Amino acid sequence: MKVSLALLTRGAAVAAAVSAVSVQAYAQAPEEFYSGKTVQFMVGYPPSGGFDAYTRVAARFIGKHIPGNPTVIVNNMPGASSLQFVRYLQSVAPKDGTQFGMFNRGLMPKSVLEPKEVGADFTKFTWIGSMNSEHSFCFTWGAKGINIIKDLGTKPITLGETSKNSGGYI
Repeated sequence: MKVSLALLTRGAAVAAAVSAVSVQAYAQAPEEFYSGKTVQFMVGYPPSGGFDAYTRVAARFIGKHIPGNPTVIVNNMPGASSLQFVRYLQSVAPKDGTQFGMFNRGLMPKSVLEPKEVGADFTKFTWIGSMNSEHSFCFTWGAKGINIIKDLGTKPITLGETSKNSGGYI
């Protein structure tokens, strides 16, 4: 796999990783804590998809940017467009910085719009960064009778998405 140095450096620096709850205060320095340890960079999707690929690229380099240079392994925890992983991260995962990961960021606004359905409080998470910057678009064509923004809501329009938890749907 050929990847540009700029992408790898950016990936290592920002890692699209999120860690549940702030890391506890340690009696030892972070270098001592992480030295010789294995940390889990988890992803809320199955292997071979886009989230998995981003996580694996970032995991190859992020250990160099964590004090003590721990070994980094990738674990997949698919389910409900990464909601299963988010719930695990919030309620089960250790809160010491040894487990962090990547999930569908569309779940954050959904947690405000439908808090009971999501069941996660993202104000308790720490955002580390993002692997990309994206712009979302929704478009149709004149044959549907939607020519300007004012036309939206005046005629029925059918849109499609991969799941109700996907960022585009939300």
